[in-house]
Amino acid sequence: MVISLISILISSIALVGVAISLLMQNRQLRISQIQATRATQAALVQIGLNNLTLAAEAFGFSDVDWLGKSALVNWQVRHWEASHSIKTMSDESVQVEAAALFASEFAREWWPRAREAYRVAAKTKHEQRFFTIMDREFDRKRREFEAPSPPDKLGGR
Repeated sequence: MVISLISILISSIALVGVAISLLMQNRQLRISQIQATRATQAALVQIGLNNLTLAAEAFGFSDVDWLGKSALVNWQVRHWEASHSIKTMSDESVQVEAAALFASEFAREWWPRAREAYRVAAKTKHEQRFFTIMDREFDRKRREFEAPSPPDKLGGR
């Protein structure tokens, strides 16, 4: 009787070990898929940056400079998203980087155009959290830059 209980315990521990191993393999596969997708995206962005006029025509952009800036900002934000997804970038780091990004007028023009693509693509809990942080920082910076200047203490302008 004792031997069969020990056998059941050992078998249960082994089964838990196999389950944990499968979960870890699944996570590693997800990370590999993200990395492969991002590598492909990086190659496409590089081609576009090297041929901005061609890329602008292909994607229907009339402003070549805007397309180049947009590609660079998107590339950077996607890098942050991937880093956040694999837990090498904290929520706080995303918030700090987003605040710095949205201090730029261009980035505040870019996010409303890119926002929906990020929202729809956010499938996992980490991607949704990343989107929420980015969107909140955008709103905060937009309000900060749209706020009227406080009056001069001397009663002037």
